[in-house]
Amino acid sequence: MRFEYPVVVRKSDRGGVVVEFPDIPDLRITARSRADAYTKAQNVLDDYLIRNYRSNKRTSPLPSKPLRKQKCIAVPIQTATKLIVWWALRNQQLTNVALAKQLGVTEGVVRRLLNLKHHSQLWSLQRACNALGVIAVVDAEFGQLSRGP
Repeated sequence: MRFEYPVVVRKSDRGGVVVEFPDIPDLRITARSRADAYTKAQNVLDDYLIRNYRSNKRTSPLPSKPLRKQKCIAVPIQTATKLIVWWALRNQQLTNVALAKQLGVTEGVVRRLLNLKHHSQLWSLQRACNALGVIAVVDAEFGQLSRGP
């Protein structure tokens, strides 16, 4: 699974650009230019995932597979990795305590790993992924915030 959300980018009637997320119908941004739109869209997506994760019992729509040549906005690495750990825990029906025991840490450490506002070390998140049998891979595309043509 790639943690990037497909977007529809179009010109605004008032000038500028509108970016919409088909997977998240209530999420839409406007910006003056395409370059500004992608930066703003990534920030708004990250904020949305953090708010939704905290207020809706930690459920967020998973990104759908983009249509051919559809632009995508990547989820920031730390947010994506924390969501991967959280979803793996839930899919395996494990508790924070069970993961803490596997990692040899306290449950408080696992809570902080899952807290999207807490800045965790990536090696700690990678260790949690390994303990859950998840392989997390970083994919780099240089020179752009979005994927597509």
